[in-house]
Amino acid sequence: MKVIYISSEISPIAKVGGLADVSLGLGRAIQGLGNEVCVILPKYTCLKTKYLENLQLLDIEFKVPFAGVDYTVKVWKANLHGLNLFFIDPTKPKSFFDSPSIYGQRDDIQRFAFFSLAALEYISRYQSDVNLIHINEWHTALVAPLYAEKFKSKFDTKIMLTLHNMNYQGITGSTILKKVGLNQDKLRPVCRQGSTSKINLIKIGIHFSDYINTVSPKYYQEIKTPKNGRGLEDFVLENDQKFTGILNGIDYEIWNPKLDKALKWNYSRDQLENKYASKDHLREMLRMPQSRKTPLVTCICRLVPQKGIRMIKRAITHTLNSNGQFVLFGSSPIPKIQEDFENLQKQYSDNTNAQFIFNSYNEELSHQIYAGADMLICPSIFEPCGLTQLIALQYGTIPVVRQTGGLADTIFDIETHERSGEVGNGFSYLPPTQKALEQTLRRAFKTYFENPTLWKETIQRGMNMDFSWKSSALKYFEIYSKLVSK
Repeated sequence: MKVIYISSEISPIAKVGGLADVSLGLGRAIQGLGNEVCVILPKYTCLKTKYLENLQLLDIEFKVPFAGVDYTVKVWKANLHGLNLFFIDPTKPKSFFDSPSIYGQRDDIQRFAFFSLAALEYISRYQSDVNLIHINEWHTALVAPLYAEKFKSKFDTKIMLTLHNMNYQGITGSTILKKVGLNQDKLRPVCRQGSTSKINLIKIGIHFSDYINTVSPKYYQEIKTPKNGRGLEDFVLENDQKFTGILNGIDYEIWNPKLDKALKWNYSRDQLENKYASKDHLREMLRMPQSRKTPLVTCICRLVPQKGIRMIKRAITHTLNSNGQFVLFGSSPIPKIQEDFENLQKQYSDNTNAQFIFNSYNEELSHQIYAGADMLICPSIFEPCGLTQLIALQYGTIPVVRQTGGLADTIFDIETHERSGEVGNGFSYLPPTQKALEQTLRRAFKTYFENPTLWKETIQRGMNMDFSWKSSALKYFEIYSKLVSK
């Protein structure tokens, strides 16, 4: 089977969130099952090309009509961890992807609408033997109606859409449909945003895709409610027959403390001494006081409201007041939130037990933090899947999470879960409050200080769990096969 992923991100060369890790990990896993896989991405000027192998400009050039203008498109090819990548590079009359960041441009809707159209144009000319196209989020949701209305006569394939986060739906004016060559009057009723004159790109993607999934079973149930459906809960229910939830995985060849080249010392669940040495090394790098007895807590995330900003701040304060250390690794695309955390950094400037690292694009450092920390907090208000808690488990770092979405599907409290002695791998709580987080951190600290045997058992139990892409990829492949056989 030939599968093409169309995505706005892939780790580590174009990474903002979990979508990047999924594009790489799932693509590699599906390819590992004996399929031909490639990924199509925009040719951003901010790509981290140092991670790519054999980046080359292909002898390919074609025109893409967009908003009444013919754009000249060139295509680049490279290899990343065994995957073939193809980059869409519009050169004339302008490049849509000449920017310092992946998102956050005023013309984001137009940029990714053009990308969706150009990707299909490339496939129809050079990859038309594709069996299935897998699209992601609102950025590529227009691929589904574009294929149905403009490209279906050119090649035969199926479309699958993955919803990584319903908080982002691509709400825009309906003229974008006309710009990509779709019938605005015909399609507007299909994807109207409520009673407004705007349209919803996720909605039109759901309507025209052959199958849709969320990135965890729990999140699939949650988006059918007003709280998490973000206005599309009824539309999801109407299309329930072509929906499912599949838990994300992580790539254990990339995230593996036994093999990780970013670590000074490798380790395993049966040999944890180098885990503790990694903690010493991280503290040395960050110029933090050394003490094996002091717990080191981390939070690794984009600092956006979804992640529980107030609870992250409270966790920092609580940790430092409880004789712990805290490393925050992340930044915010929202200026006010970024400013708040920079002010917090200034507040703790004289406290070497607190470190704030806003350069969240340092891939090697993220590996070192996972290895060196004792606990990872994920106090998300909602969390479609979450990958940080899965990586933390693999590195022997115990997650402290709120029971929502994929966090509830993967982290089982060592005290309150009904099978805690068999599957308990962290600490969790339900109410989205600072009080609930503090109480849970207090329990985690108590276990760390007073019951080192249970703490070590919890580390080893978590490291022994299999959250690789292996089982999830089989579920995806089963869906692919059914769609293609039709």
